[in-house]
Amino acid sequence: MQAPYESDAGLQADWETIVNHTRALQQRNGLLLDVHLKLNQRGLSTMTEQRSLSRMYDPTGHASAQALLGPKFSV
Repeated sequence: MQAPYESDAGLQADWETIVNHTRALQQRNGLLLDVHLKLNQRGLSTMTEQRSLSRMYDPTGHASAQALLGPKFSV
């Protein structure tokens, strides 16, 4: 990216500082987004596992009686 103030050394230095900070922030933002996506993927995979899904919620999305009362046992 070319500085719009090439003839002014002071503004040129300020421009370079802005460009360098912007690049650093973009890299940091990318890392934060990557972490956020990984956490969301982990949470989604936990919620969509067939075993945990069938035990926790009924087809309407409400908590199932089995999840509230625990597993049934035959004696």
